[in-house]
Formats: sequence, C-alpha cells, structure tokens
Amino acid sequence: MNYNFIKTEIKDHVFTLTLDREAKRNAFTPTTVNEIAHALKRANDNDDIHVLVLKANGPVFCAGMDLKTFQNKELDTPNPEIKNQDISLGEVFDNFNKPSIAVVQGDVIAGGFLYILGCTYVFAKTDLNFRLPEIALRIFRFK
Repeated sequence: MNYNFIKTEIKDHVFTLTLDREAKRNAFTPTTVNEIAHALKRANDNDDIHVLVLKANGPVFCAGMDLKTFQNKELDTPNPEIKNQDISLGEVFDNFNKPSIAVVQGDVIAGGFLYILGCTYVFAKTDLNFRLPEIALRIFRFK
C-alpha cells in the first residue's frame, strides 16, 4: 500500500509505522489520520503482527494538527486508495488492540500528544520538548 504521509514496514512480527511529513513537522491532516486508521486496521487484522512501533522522520515527532488543512479540506492531499472518513486520531488509537510503543526522538507539540497517549509505552530522548500551546493561548483552562 502506498501512503502519502506515513511509511509502514512489517518485520519479525513488528509493525513499524513512521510519520513521514517532515517538511510540515509531521503535522497531521485528515488524510494522515485516515492513512493511519487504514494501516492500523490492517495491522490489527494481521495475526502475524504482535506489536506496533510508532516513529517519525525529522527533528519534530509531531507539531500537532495542520490547522489550515483541517479548516480547508482542499489543501489536503487525498490518498486515492483510501476514502477519507471524519474520524479523530484518538478514535483511531482506541480501536487498535495490540501493544504499541512510541519511539520519540523529536519534540511533541499540541495534537502530537494524541499519538503518544494512544500508545501503550513511550520511549523518549531526555532533551525533548513536550508542549501544549493551547494552554498558554488559554484555549483550554484548568480549574
């Protein structure tokens, strides 16, 4: 299967999914979410796969949601092999039933937390930034 924004590999019962939108700091689009849903469904249905390893290309693991693309779907690059559905990244990971490991070697920002919170285990370098700008912008408030 050819994907626009992710790469996948199966080796020794391990399904590796790599975020591959480095030029946009791996910010996810509706197509990215649907590609991940498609890939994880195939991994879920494959009894030869025992674990998911989630990685990312580039210096940023994920900069969150590509807001411009979510606001204007015409900016997205649909995958002709997948019909985009209105699904959330959290929902995609909730439907995955195998152990998962996020290997984080770059910063995680905003919606990028949906990836790591969806995994069973997270291994991260010690010098990374984990930021929720929504809090500083007062989009979300804690009482």
